[in-house]
Amino acid sequence: MRKLTIRERVLLVVLLILAAISSYVLLFYQPTQLKVKNLQDEIVQKNETILQLQEMVDKQQDMQKELVLLQNEDSGRKAMPYYDNIQNVIFQLNHILSKTNQYAVNFSTKENENGIVERRAGIPFSCSSYEDVKEVLEQINTGHIPCFIDSVNIREGKEGNVEAEISVIYFEYNKEQTETETQ
Repeated sequence: MRKLTIRERVLLVVLLILAAISSYVLLFYQPTQLKVKNLQDEIVQKNETILQLQEMVDKQQDMQKELVLLQNEDSGRKAMPYYDNIQNVIFQLNHILSKTNQYAVNFSTKENENGIVERRAGIPFSCSSYEDVKEVLEQINTGHIPCFIDSVNIREGKEGNVEAEISVIYFEYNKEQTETETQ
């Protein structure tokens, strides 16, 4: 075998150096950079998740503070009454609706398995103006018996009257069922 010339030796050394650098870049540098980029992306995602969770915690703390304020506040509204509270409901509705031109009240009752009774009241009525209808709705909503106004339908009626039809849900405990469940 013949000896390599100086030029061939230099070329061989340059080739080995290039092969070593290429191997380092392909086998170590690029995979490491890819891992670093993926980890940085993951850090960004985790920080966004942390911010969202912190916002949720802040909202929950605000809601808890609001709940404490509402519990401490004496709003004049009573807790959910025990079944059968229909006489009080009728008395309240009669008092509120006596200011209307005409009205009717239709009740239906539905009992859930957890001892809560939903008493629906369908109430068509008419008033002289939209303001009177608004006042009736506000009085029902803020009355001393807790309720939920499920639907409201208001339209222009005959002779300048405003006709409204609302559906109100009153919630009550079935005392017998809740006592049976606790025993």
